[in-house]
Amino acid sequence: MGDGVLERIRRSYGDLTDARAKVARFIVEHWDEAAFMSAAKLGEAVGVSESVAIRLAEELGYKGYPELQADIRETVKQRLKSVMVARLDMEDHASREGIADLVLQRDMDYIRRVFSRNDQEAIESACKLILKASTIYVLGLRVSHAPALFLYQNLSQLLGNARLLTPHVDTLFDQVRQIKPGDLLIAVTFHRYSRLTYQAIKMAKAWGGKVLTITDDVLGPPSTVSDHVLVVEPVMRTYGHSHTATMALLDAILETVVYLDKPRVRRSLAELEEVLEEFHPARNLEQSEAQEEGDRWRG
Repeated sequence: MGDGVLERIRRSYGDLTDARAKVARFIVEHWDEAAFMSAAKLGEAVGVSESVAIRLAEELGYKGYPELQADIRETVKQRLKSVMVARLDMEDHASREGIADLVLQRDMDYIRRVFSRNDQEAIESACKLILKASTIYVLGLRVSHAPALFLYQNLSQLLGNARLLTPHVDTLFDQVRQIKPGDLLIAVTFHRYSRLTYQAIKMAKAWGGKVLTITDDVLGPPSTVSDHVLVVEPVMRTYGHSHTATMALLDAILETVVYLDKPRVRRSLAELEEVLEEFHPARNLEQSEAQEEGDRWRG
C-alpha cells in the first residue's frame, strides 16, 4: 500500500472524528464506488455533509478532495488488474469442474487479492522492520496460531532471533513485557480479534517496541495501533478459516527477508547446520547403535 490512501487512512483512523471515520471506512470498504463519487455524494452515502469529506481529505494530507479522489482511482486501477481477471477465471471453472478445481481457483483468486492489496513496497517495508529488530516476537492466538507458528519457525532458522509467544493467559503478558526498544512484535490476528492479542500489541508499543500486524481489516482495532499492517482478506470455508492466502503472504515475507540480507541468512543457516550435525537425535541414535553393535561383536 505504500503511502496511498488506504495506508493514510489506517494511520489517521484512530484520531478521526466519528463523522470523518464514517467516510474513511466507506472509502476502505467501497473504494471502487468512492473513486467516482463527488464529495457531496460520498458524504450523502454515509449520512454526513460534503464538508466532512473535504476536511477528511485535508486531514489525510491531500491538498483537496480532487487529489484524494485521484489516489482512490489509482488504488482501483491496481486492484482491478488482478482481481477482475481472477474472478472471471473462477466463474468459468465453477460451471464445469468439481469441488477440488473450484477450491483451487478460489485460492488462486484470494492469493491474487493478497498481492494486489500488499505491493512489493509494503512487503519490503515489513521485512526491513524484521531485519532491523534485535529480537522478533511472534504472536497468534486461536485460529491465527498455525500461521504464526509457521512464521516463527522459519524466522528462527533464517535469522536466529525469533521467539514464539505462547498462548497462555497467565504467562502471555510476562512474555510481552520482555519487549524493549529495538524489538519487534509480529501479531497475526483475524476477525473476531483476540482481546489478548490487542492488549499485547498495546503493551508492546508502551514498552517501546515496534509492531507489524498481519490481519484482515486495515481499520480493525489491531491495525490502528500498529506501526505497519499487511492485509489478508478473510477466507471462510464450510469448515472454518482457510489460511491459503495468509501462507502465500508469509512465503513472500520470508523470501524477501532472504533477498534483502543473504549474508546474514547464510550465517544463520550454517550455524543451524552445525548444531543439527552435532546434536540431531537421529545422528546420535545411529552412533549409539553402531557403538553397541561394535561392543557386542568385540565382546
